[in-house]
Amino acid sequence: MKRICFWTILASISVMYSCNSPEKGTAESKDDKKTEQITNEKIVSDRPADSKGKFLVKSAAIDFDSEIMGMKQDMLMIIDKYGELSFIEMTGNLMGTKSHNISIIKDGFEYTIDMIKKKGQKLPYKAESNPDDIDFTALTSEVMKKFNMKKEGTEEFLGKKCDKYSIDQTTTKMKGIYLVWMGIPLKTDVSVAGMSMKIIAKKIDLDAKISPDKFEIPQGVTITEGPIEKKEQAKKK
Repeated sequence: MKRICFWTILASISVMYSCNSPEKGTAESKDDKKTEQITNEKIVSDRPADSKGKFLVKSAAIDFDSEIMGMKQDMLMIIDKYGELSFIEMTGNLMGTKSHNISIIKDGFEYTIDMIKKKGQKLPYKAESNPDDIDFTALTSEVMKKFNMKKEGTEEFLGKKCDKYSIDQTTTKMKGIYLVWMGIPLKTDVSVAGMSMKIIAKKIDLDAKISPDKFEIPQGVTITEGPIEKKEQAKKK
């Protein structure tokens, strides 16, 4: 997805919650428009109207199975403050070659880090421009038209009644399906220019104890600034 290819990656589940009767909840998007979310659980979002997060649950730890371009990886996503803080870790082993990458989003920046090389990059985080990092709680007709997205109804997945979306964007040649619960893509099955990507949630913990340290840069890692940030700094001088 294309900085580390996540989120949808994004961004979630043999969930530990039993099915209740279907219930509708409403969530306020960042432009004060409302997006209806459907869930089998009695979870009502209390996300503040001024939140910059894109999920309707305040915090969670989510385990995924992912397969990107034939490479299988384990993926852990930890979110806090409705997604204003995000930690994603991906580990894998392809023909003896190990991979270990993390992505941290906080304070308007994304840090992508190769934990084997102990090197990373810092870039301004602007999710609204990325079709692979969609805010499903703030979809507008303009966004759906831009990404050629359609609401395809609902589908049960891991005990959750998810909103089902299709995408078929010719610019990026991105095509596939998302199953979304509380703004979280529990299942992403898309292809980009013929390269497949599947990210499937297998467990979610809404009561996980999340340490603030998770969103700090690991010790011993060298971070370089991305080209966009450097250009903005140069303009200020």
